Amino acid sequence: MSVTPASLVGTAQNWRSEWQRRWREAAPITRTRIQVGVFIGVILVAYHYSLSTLLQTLDLETPLAYLGLVPLIALGLAALRSRPADTEPRIYDRQVDYIVGMPLMLTAVAINLLLPKRLSAMFWVWRIDLLSFPFFVAGVATVIFGIRAVWRQRLAIGYLFLAWPLPYTDYFLKELNAVTTLTLRALTDLVHVIRVATPIAGSSSQVFSI
Repeated sequence: MSVTPASLVGTAQNWRSEWQRRWREAAPITRTRIQVGVFIGVILVAYHYSLSTLLQTLDLETPLAYLGLVPLIALGLAALRSRPADTEPRIYDRQVDYIVGMPLMLTAVAINLLLPKRLSAMFWVWRIDLLSFPFFVAGVATVIFGIRAVWRQRLAIGYLFLAWPLPYTDYFLKELNAVTTLTLRALTDLVHVIRVATPIAGSSSQVFSI
């Protein structure tokens, strides 16, 4: 029996119809588990390097080490809001899901494909890949779960922006260093009045002898 393009197309359509029927007849909990598995799998495949380097910072003795907990906390927030609320927008249009989700995914992909050539090493110094991460997560979630679910999980997805280290290194750490310097200066002046400790010479007043 010869195989023609028309027969291949017909076979593919039959398979598609069969899988669609099985998907409709599957239990809701089964569909949800499959969707969650596909969602996590796509995220891990697309951002395995970014997530692995973020988790590696947990061993560092720096305030930025806590950034490695951001994806885990976001996952916990998503689990807490997994059930639909009564006030959730009644949107059941898959075309809207694709119209919203695909541009978000393409935005993240464009950032990771185009900006490394323009920014060179600064792309990784500024960790722009982590800036694109929430856009990709929002896009994948919209395509798989729908815009209603993404609106419900807006807090968890928005929380992922906190994993971007550039605002901390450019602003918060500078402010923290200023507070630390001010505290050490006040402590140095205080021990001159209350003789409970003496700054050790050559330590820039950061080490005291009690």
